[in-house]
Amino acid sequence: MDQCDYWIDYMFASPSGDRHALRLSAWKPGSMDCAQWGPTQYLSGGDDRYQAAASDGTPLTSVSDADGTVYNFGDPGLPYSVVDRNGNQATFSNPNSNWGFTMTDTAGRAAVVVSGFQGPGGDTITVSGLSNSYQISWGSETSAYTPSWKLVY
Repeated sequence: MDQCDYWIDYMFASPSGDRHALRLSAWKPGSMDCAQWGPTQYLSGGDDRYQAAASDGTPLTSVSDADGTVYNFGDPGLPYSVVDRNGNQATFSNPNSNWGFTMTDTAGRAAVVVSGFQGPGGDTITVSGLSNSYQISWGSETSAYTPSWKLVY
């Protein structure tokens, strides 16, 4: 059976926390029959503040803002680099499999190192220039919510 796999409905969370619909749609590599019966590809889109671009077979390539900052992506999630209009660059590497990352600045310094965001043991965030790192502790919480429902014919 042939199938068409695709990425759709991208949202970009800006550094200030705003969310922006990017209005992209891209077919996944190796998908069959997308041109025949899949969704239309929209490889560029955005809103008045943020514009995005994808390429055929790539979910998201870049997002740029009205001030000239460009966020470059290899996969959805953290960008692999952010470049401002002056050429200053922050690169992100993910050496850990637990969502940890290192942000390196234009001068090649490790500006922020995050050990991860999973696990009960806690995590560490180190910021260049601060004498102490941040410690994050994780805990468990239970919930007791029972939704009510009514079957309607």
